[in-house]
Amino acid sequence: MPNSSTAPLHDLPRQLAGGLLLRQATPADIDAAAEFAASMHGDPALGVSARDLMSGDHPTTAASDFVLVTNPTARQRIVAMAGLISQTWAYDGLPFGVGLPELVATDPAYRRRGLMRAVMEGIHCVSAARGHLASAIQGLRWFYRQFGYEYALNPGPRRDLPLSDLPTLPQDQPEPYTVRRMVAADIPLIAPLYRQQCAGQAITNVLDEAIRRHDISGYSPGSDLGDWTSVVVDSAGRFVAYFSTWGDPWGAFTIKELASIPGVPLADLLPTILRFTGSLRDPYADTFGDEPPEAIRLALSGDHPAHALLNDRLGPLLPRQDFYIRVPDLPRFLQHIAPILEQRLAASVLRELVGDLRLTFFRGGLRLAFDQGCLRVAAHWEPPDVDEPRHTASFPPLVFLKLLFGYRSLAELRYAYPDCWADERDTRLLETLFPKQPSWLRQL
Repeated sequence: MPNSSTAPLHDLPRQLAGGLLLRQATPADIDAAAEFAASMHGDPALGVSARDLMSGDHPTTAASDFVLVTNPTARQRIVAMAGLISQTWAYDGLPFGVGLPELVATDPAYRRRGLMRAVMEGIHCVSAARGHLASAIQGLRWFYRQFGYEYALNPGPRRDLPLSDLPTLPQDQPEPYTVRRMVAADIPLIAPLYRQQCAGQAITNVLDEAIRRHDISGYSPGSDLGDWTSVVVDSAGRFVAYFSTWGDPWGAFTIKELASIPGVPLADLLPTILRFTGSLRDPYADTFGDEPPEAIRLALSGDHPAHALLNDRLGPLLPRQDFYIRVPDLPRFLQHIAPILEQRLAASVLRELVGDLRLTFFRGGLRLAFDQGCLRVAAHWEPPDVDEPRHTASFPPLVFLKLLFGYRSLAELRYAYPDCWADERDTRLLETLFPKQPSWLRQL
């Protein structure tokens, strides 16, 4: 993953109207940025999170990854802000860099001036400097479409288990397994179980040792970024499972990861894990305050066995929190994932494909050239001003991202968008290259 750098960007700082200044943050801004984040979002935890991200101790993010608009004459110097968290995701197992804009806010007195557009331009410059191939954000409905984003990724289902429905332990019977906090020596044991959970998912997080170590002790009390990762051991002290929890300030303990070693059924472990999670208090005292949580929330992949094991106790699917996605250079992204596209072709009747696929987005387009099933060219293409040739597929602007990330099938897009179409040959090719697939993101 690209390291953060304090090197200035070529177009920052920049003067804005009204004496305002758009610039990267420095460590000297940490206190003001933390106060601004907490105040604008009405949540002290976000101030703690801003401080943690800017401190210089985070494995991927530093103060220079924040972009500010400041007013030198105002008492509250920062009037708009966003930070960029660098992550590595995987596309069907192939890693790529992603930037996540977070802590996005504008002082109400300074809204409707285009300040957030300037901030997002700065954030995208930071993202490009870090080598990211995409940006992603969960946020206000519609809002980020203004900045080149489109809904294109569902991170996975979420369902609640009420604490009142937790499995009980017979009186005087000890827990059959012991749960303890993860330590650094556990990281190699957890890694293969995490990969097991990612299998079959279109988009997943890549979690390296530095991120795991930071999860152990890198976040301050009260931050909403830290996870509480635990391991499960049997009566002989043998590692048999792990799980990761997060205190959702909207009233739930969230289980974000959960897996057991081969030969140890999750069904045997789950009651102990649920009882332990439901009893957690100290790690999340600042999160929940005087309002204790009411449920354990499963934020696992859609095919995770825990859903089936707890199905009759789980509530309905919660409202989705889909990601907006922005890909600033589609040809570059497609060249990066060419090995995956070629694997998909090799497993199909199109394994020896020779020819072009030309996609029009009406205000631009994309040309993919294949030779013996290998992607040789991915380039921008300008469609002519006349009706498109029959072998060219079309997508309204940004809608192709939904297909690219497995969020929607071509048939679903054609049903929803009358100006999305492809002939028989291109339909077969697009369905082979970009099948609809579930994704699962542990997120922060």
